Amino acid sequence: MRRCARLLEKVDRGGAALVWQSVVSPDHNARLLYFEGLLRLCGDDGELHACESEIRALERVGLAPELDRRMMALVLDHLEADPVIRLGVNISATSASLHRYGRFATWYDLLSRLERHPALARRLVIEITETADILSLDEAAEFISRMQDLGCLVAIDDFGAGRASVMQTAVLLADIIKIDGGFIRNATQDERRHATFEHLVGLARSLAPEVVVEGVETTEQAELARQAGAQWLQGHHFGRPSLTRALSAPPEARTIWALGNFRDRFQPLPKAAQACR
Repeated sequence: MRRCARLLEKVDRGGAALVWQSVVSPDHNARLLYFEGLLRLCGDDGELHACESEIRALERVGLAPELDRRMMALVLDHLEADPVIRLGVNISATSASLHRYGRFATWYDLLSRLERHPALARRLVIEITETADILSLDEAAEFISRMQDLGCLVAIDDFGAGRASVMQTAVLLADIIKIDGGFIRNATQDERRHATFEHLVGLARSLAPEVVVEGVETTEQAELARQAGAQWLQGHHFGRPSLTRALSAPPEARTIWALGNFRDRFQPLPKAAQACR
């Protein structure tokens, strides 16, 4: 609980920051899909430090929604400050519910904000992490559908290494699936792991319109992901997370011209089709 309280206090008092990492096309022109915001804590040494253990502690004690609504509000502030950029925010699988603490209670203010400003919703990617179990598959599917109706994109993070099963992922009908970086690292080691990675990319493409391979660190890995059919890549090969990467990039780099209007190309399936999917 002390670690949880310390994390939330740092966020509230400006002792934390978001760093940004790009999600780009494997094409040579490196078209941009969006920038993912990653939470970092300011240490006593003045450096920014990852805080995965603190976030997992919040999940264990049921306080992840308290952090997630703070992070989404912060990302919406960034979107308001920049009328072009598309940004992603991580939320815990335990936060993917409209019923936590009563219907809409956790997300009420943010839902109202997105309803009032649909241009913000269209440039927001909500990444659902799978470091904790989904509390209710029905509630998670309802949450995703509601966010998509508002215009947001929804991504499932950590695919292949997270807690959700393939069946659960299929039910959620996300826009984007992000394949855990461990698979691309292993794919370069032998043919069996390479085949596993290719199969996983193909499976992900059958579950969502767009697939991101995370953890790409070398040219060889980028080429393997491209050959496997991944449309988007993320990792240190394209630059380490930066405080200013998203906000200081020139307009031609920040413009989301990779897919044009993503949501127009990938409208939700009709209800009858969803039931059969």
